[in-house]
Amino acid sequence: MREPQPDTPAGEARGTPKLSAKQQTELRRMHATGDYSTADLAELFTIGRATVYRSLQRASTSDIQ
Repeated sequence: MREPQPDTPAGEARGTPKLSAKQQTELRRMHATGDYSTADLAELFTIGRATVYRSLQRASTSDIQ
């Protein structure tokens, strides 16, 4: 049986980051060129497509603020 997860404030991520800050920057740069699809980036960085989308979403959200 698994241990229950400690309560985390709403909006706070759990677990360890899949990409370092440097990798996130590179992923966003590569995506911006238009030469790489989401699937390409997921394969190159050995992450899931959902992680690519989340990284790109965080980038667009931080650009707005």
